[in-house]
Amino acid sequence: MWFRRGCISCEKPSMSKSTWDWCATRVMSPRMALRLKRLAVLVKTDTMVKGTSINDVNDYLTISMWTIKVLKAFSDQSIDLYNDGRAIQLTYIKNGTHGDADQMKRLAALSVCAGFDFIKFPSTHIEAFVKEQSGYRTTLNQFPSGTVMISVSPPLDNPGEFSYAESLQHESKKPALIRSLSDSTPLSKHFKIGDFKERSTSYLRIDSTLVECLDMVKDSFKQGIDVLKAYTTKSTNMEMNSEWTQEQLDRFQMGQAVVIQNEDQTIESTTKLTKLLMSTCTPALRLQRRGLSLSIREDGVCNQQSKLRGGKYCVYVGLYPLERTEEKQYVKISTSVKLMETVNQLWKKVWENIKEYRSELTSGGPQIIPYNAEDVCKPSELGIGNEFLSFQLHHFGFCLNFKQKQRCERSMEARQAEALKLWTQMSSTASKNTLPTTEMKQAIFGCLVDVCGGCSGSGRKWDKKVKACVDVVSKYISYTRKPLVKKTDKVSIFDTENIQSAAHGLACNEGVRCVEKVQLYSMFQSTINSKYKPEPNNSIEEALFDGHDNPSPLLEIVEQFVAKQAAGNVSVYIESIRDISALRNILKVLMIYNRDIEMVTFLTLTGVKKDKLATAIQRKIETWAGSACPIWSRFAVVPYKIEDVHPSRVTRSIEDGRHRNKMKEKQRNWEIDWIMMT
Repeated sequence: MWFRRGCISCEKPSMSKSTWDWCATRVMSPRMALRLKRLAVLVKTDTMVKGTSINDVNDYLTISMWTIKVLKAFSDQSIDLYNDGRAIQLTYIKNGTHGDADQMKRLAALSVCAGFDFIKFPSTHIEAFVKEQSGYRTTLNQFPSGTVMISVSPPLDNPGEFSYAESLQHESKKPALIRSLSDSTPLSKHFKIGDFKERSTSYLRIDSTLVECLDMVKDSFKQGIDVLKAYTTKSTNMEMNSEWTQEQLDRFQMGQAVVIQNEDQTIESTTKLTKLLMSTCTPALRLQRRGLSLSIREDGVCNQQSKLRGGKYCVYVGLYPLERTEEKQYVKISTSVKLMETVNQLWKKVWENIKEYRSELTSGGPQIIPYNAEDVCKPSELGIGNEFLSFQLHHFGFCLNFKQKQRCERSMEARQAEALKLWTQMSSTASKNTLPTTEMKQAIFGCLVDVCGGCSGSGRKWDKKVKACVDVVSKYISYTRKPLVKKTDKVSIFDTENIQSAAHGLACNEGVRCVEKVQLYSMFQSTINSKYKPEPNNSIEEALFDGHDNPSPLLEIVEQFVAKQAAGNVSVYIESIRDISALRNILKVLMIYNRDIEMVTFLTLTGVKKDKLATAIQRKIETWAGSACPIWSRFAVVPYKIEDVHPSRVTRSIEDGRHRNKMKEKQRNWEIDWIMMT
């Protein structure tokens, strides 16, 4: 494509309004025009000169008091490149005087940055040339900062030095070669060209996606990150042959790999950086059908090139294309030989944790990336280690019950008696002298006695009850050192509030462990269902912890602890779509916070539509993935599947759960039984 008007005579002025009817003795290729425009932008932003405007009529690039003048560019030269519009002469002009030597050197440097393919620098002017082209759009390389670099050809004296690795020639995504004499040119918010370029050369290859990935990690990491190593030439790669694998060397030569080091040189901080790379970079890479390769090192490479005193850990970050058979293997992790040979308990634990995160990412659902990390990662009001508990605190409570205060006063002695009774049961189930009497009694009284009334699920009184009752459960587990369920137990979940449950028989009677079989849950259930007589001389009874007058969170707390301690494959029985809402807090603990879960299977009973269930689950997951703190949560949501339960099994389950359902109905209708007794 060429701009040509030479066929129109310039002997007479044209009165046409169409520019293509105007005469022209000038020919300029788009490649030359693009670089000339780029030069104007560079001069405009240069610190030595301010302000640029282009005047096409007089062939001037005006720069405040200075101007760039196009001396010769067309058919008045004997060199063929001028006739083809691929050569140009430039100089600085000020008040009719040419620029001095320093000004001309600056113009030469900016011309190189503008992307001219060849520069000649006589003392009085600059000669710039461009190569023949088939299309100019493919020569632009845009980076996250908005900087646009123009592709260049390798130097003619040694083109093989800057070539692609032979094993990667077939790949479709190959960063182009660019050239810059200024290391301070920004490629992103946090990184410049000098961070990725060898000092011995002005040429560079760097993948813009990799730069963007590192920039986002730097934003989230809140620590200094240094690039120790990036693009390397062919000869440099041959010198480093013993330090890296051939695949890593090829990625360096390709401009698709870097070695980074964080400011806080601890293995824990380096592990955090590795996890952040996985969570931040993989979403964009998967859309491009590319994977992320990570390697944690502790060797001479990290020490020699470190800009930090005492720096010893570093992380290799590389990109690679995904084959069709590797779509789920989009994260590769490895470690240096030295770390594996000198493995200690700390490193072993860290390495297993990193592999666990990789497994969660590649086999699980959406990544857990909070919308507001500072807000959701605040210390939990329920205590250290209880960050997984899902209770909505500080919500305004509004429930009309004008007799609550009177009932709380009348039931004080009965609540105290139930608290002592519960203490006796809890101490008898624990080993002798395991539970500290004073501390546990105080916690139980805080849960059952000190706070009475309030609304269910909201309000200040509910918040106090949640904190006090969580204290009871967590202290019991801590002091007894006995989990509510073992890692080897096959755990199942169902809505325990369903009175006529068709799932109880399946969830609790077929060699699996449900929450109603947990000893602590049974003790609390007995306490919550207790009655008292407001008038000692009267036979009238009232519920001590009625859901309307005096709700208690004890049972739900135990259910969430069970969900956190489960492991392996967990079954969740769904009798209706409403069960998803009823089990939302338990499912959040199970699928977001429990790192020991491998799979959650939702088992639907008769009448539940799988498509509606899948939609309800997905909505919950999308909400949870953006509102959980990655410090305490899984790396990605637990994978799940939905299956139907055969009608014959449902029928058998109803029969097996008949006794339990009768007891539940009796507990709900206890007032009717009392009336019949009287």
